[in-house]
Amino acid sequence: MSSQKQSLSARYAVLSIRDTQSEQNTDLENGLSSIEVEYRQRLTGPNELITEEEETLLSKFIDQFKNPLIALLFGSAFISVLLGSYDDAISITLVGLFYIF
Repeated sequence: MSSQKQSLSARYAVLSIRDTQSEQNTDLENGLSSIEVEYRQRLTGPNELITEEEETLLSKFIDQFKNPLIALLFGSAFISVLLGSYDDAISITLVGLFYIF
């Protein structure tokens, strides 16, 4: 084997079932003992996946305004409204909304 450290999955892939069972201090019929479960939970924490909060539609919409192209489009639409070019303002706003969604 090379000088690189072998991953755990690669290590256990080549061990026999009996050797893996022995090293992991488990039983094929009953699983881990209560004592072993408590020990492993103290050692590594609970066996839970950490999930991130799902982003809301509103936060996704607001984040789009950080994009310079979107800011430029809506800025142009605002200036078009100030200049009285409502058709242009609507068209630009629709393009901006289409880009966001």
